[in-house]
Amino acid sequence: MERGVDKRLIERSKRRFDGEGEASDSDLPDLQDQVRAPSDEELERFREEFAAEQAIRGERIERQMAEDKSVLNLPEIPFAPIPESEL
Repeated sequence: MERGVDKRLIERSKRRFDGEGEASDSDLPDLQDQVRAPSDEELERFREEFAAEQAIRGERIERQMAEDKSVLNLPEIPFAPIPESEL
C-alpha cells in the first residue's frame, strides 16, 4: 500500500496509463466497507452550517434585489428563505 491507497487502484491506473486495456471493476476495492454513516453530531453541524450559508445567500440576494430595484425602479419583492423543515 502506498500512503493508504489500495494497491488494486494503483495497478488499475497503471494499466490504463500504459495502454494495457480497460481494467475490470473487480480490480476496485469494495467501497461499501470503507463508507460510514455520519454521526448525529456531524449531521447537526452540517445542518447548522447549511442554514448559515443559506442565510448569508439570502442576505446577498436581498441586497442585490434592493440595488437592482433602485436602478430599475422595480417594486420590491420580498425574499423568504426556505424553511429548514423543507430542506
